[in-house]
Parts: sequence; structure tokens; C-alpha cells
Amino acid sequence: MSRGFKLGCATSKAIYLLQQRIVGAIRFRGLFCGYNEGAMETFVVVSDPEIMNGTPCFQGTRVPFKNLIDYLEGGHSLGEFLHQFPTVSREIAIQSLEEAKESLLAKIA
Repeated sequence: MSRGFKLGCATSKAIYLLQQRIVGAIRFRGLFCGYNEGAMETFVVVSDPEIMNGTPCFQGTRVPFKNLIDYLEGGHSLGEFLHQFPTVSREIAIQSLEEAKESLLAKIA
């Protein structure tokens, strides 16, 4: 039995579009994602050409940020995501979602 919920077509499309905007903001705007060799800034999500071919990943891991979005989109809880990806801390996951929300709201405002 699935623990998730079934989404209607319109809801699925809305979530998909939201996911694309968030990932787009990460990749192209650099709002909370970056590659700063030698910089003092700490990013929650980084894009390093040497790690996963530049795919935005959680700092210090090889876990793509998109995996978190996919888990949530699929109806899974944050706890389930963290159980599957123990290298990502709860604090980092929550901070990444907060920053993604802020980035999205700034983009559409």
C-alpha cells in the first residue's frame, strides 16, 4: 500500500511547474546556490562542476536538491527523505526549502 496520495492532473502540473521554477532559480539565478572556491560564504545547496557534473546538491553531499523536491512531490514526508539520504541534515533540508521559497517569491514578485 502506498503511503503517498494521488494528485489530480491540475495539481500535478502545478507542482511540476513549481519544481521547474525552483530548480531553474537554483541553476540560473544563483540565488542560494553557488560555486565559490576559497570564499567564506556557506551555501546550503552548491553547484560544483567536479561533483555530479554541476548538478545542484546539498553542501558536503552528492545528494541533488531535486531529490528532495521529487520526494515531497511524490507525497513523501521530509522524514522519509532524511531516512533515505542520511548525509542530509534536517536543518539543511529545511533551510534549503525556505531559501527556495524565498527565491521563488522574489522571482514572481
